[in-house]
Amino acid sequence: MLYSQYATAADPTVANIFILRPTTPLLLTTSRTYETGVKLLSADKRAEATFSAFDIERKNVYVPESGILFNVAGKMASKGVEIAAAVNPVAGLKLWGNVAFVQSRFIDFTYVDGNGDFQSYSGKTPPNVPNFIANAGASYRFDTKLPVEIGGLVRHVGDRFNFQDNLVTMDAYTIFDAFAFVDIPKAYFPGVDQTRISFRVRNLTNKLYAAWGDPGYTDQIILGAPRSRIATRSRLRSNGSRGSPRPRRGRSCHATVGRNRKSIAPLKPRVSRAIDQRNLASIGRNA
Repeated sequence: MLYSQYATAADPTVANIFILRPTTPLLLTTSRTYETGVKLLSADKRAEATFSAFDIERKNVYVPESGILFNVAGKMASKGVEIAAAVNPVAGLKLWGNVAFVQSRFIDFTYVDGNGDFQSYSGKTPPNVPNFIANAGASYRFDTKLPVEIGGLVRHVGDRFNFQDNLVTMDAYTIFDAFAFVDIPKAYFPGVDQTRISFRVRNLTNKLYAAWGDPGYTDQIILGAPRSRIATRSRLRSNGSRGSPRPRRGRSCHATVGRNRKSIAPLKPRVSRAIDQRNLASIGRNA
């Protein structure tokens, strides 16, 4: 099946107009999106795939220069492709994955800073936008009296810049998750059709990485969460609605382990430690 779509939108400038300079215009940020692609489904409905290409353009984008100052980028553009696929090769086994290649650039971004110096970031990549993102996962469901499913996920995010000058790079990172859940039928818990108990381990290898950089505070980054273990319970009621997961408080329901780390850490130049234009690595290195 072929598909295409076109959309436009406009949104207010920034949440707080008091952080704009008197000389900064108050404009609406507008956007335009083209997307086209193809969706495929096998005859036995065991495999599906999607390929899409997109082109996004935004005008009058307010970009932070510091924590209290914003400048207007006249135009930004993003182009890319996405590929996603999923397959059930045998009963109980599921495999899936997706990749995205993105090219994002400031097309028109020039201004005079507070010191009276001319600045131009035209042609630069916006902060926190990777050129490549990939996700993959697999799971297997055991057809037992109490059905149990186990699986794993891997996510890779490419290099990103933490500021529009593109001088400091946040390194690419790859993280792994693991999960398992058991479905308990109504016979065990009268009053609900099905209860699911889930267990998940996030950041399985306890990797240290930078998840995001704030262009307004270029000497700081936000680190990704360390390894954590989570248990939840959800219920499917007789009316067909699923009850919200309500993990009990305490170590049995939510425990976090790993190195003791602060959420925000200083960025050290020349030291490498390792959501969109279409989407969100190590601490950083000077480009």
